[in-house]
Amino acid sequence: MQLSILALSLTTDLGNRLCSGLNQASNFTPAHEAEILCFWNGSKDDEQRLNHTNRYDCHVAQHR
Repeated sequence: MQLSILALSLTTDLGNRLCSGLNQASNFTPAHEAEILCFWNGSKDDEQRLNHTNRYDCHVAQHR
């Protein structure tokens, strides 16, 4: 079974903090068992600055 984490973000800073925090807080969950799905409500320019530097797959699932 895979853990899916749904997140809503409006700013690059918040999205990056979420990914970084999850990476640090969930050392017990192997990378292949979790994913982050982000509902992005920020600008297209800010979306390009999202850092996906964690061990989990991170996908922008919806743009608004």
